[in-house]
Amino acid sequence: WIAVTTTVIATGLGTAAALALFRYEFRGKALLQALLFPPIAIPWLIVGTAMLIFFFWVGIGRGAPAVILGHVALALPYVIVVVMARLQTFDGQLEEAARSLGANQWIVTRDVTLPWVAS
Repeated sequence: WIAVTTTVIATGLGTAAALALFRYEFRGKALLQALLFPPIAIPWLIVGTAMLIFFFWVGIGRGAPAVILGHVALALPYVIVVVMARLQTFDGQLEEAARSLGANQWIVTRDVTLPWVAS
């Protein structure tokens, strides 16, 4: 159940973050994208130990919530990188066509963009 919970949370948050990074330009975007790679490169034992210390310092302690938070934090960069790679091949004219036919941004994301990412 921890793996399923982690998968659902990381996939949802990671896809939303990748869509935001793909669609919008904002200050610090390049820095944020660069910060996605250190969690992938740093050994998980070091990251896990640092998270354990941080969780005790914040007051979360040990247990299922800490395990899920830790796994989501480790899985999130992978999800963002994979979804961003998929979005690089996305044709923005598909979204434009949907909007020109009267769809709002939520419908465009649900009916055009997310099926493209999932395929």
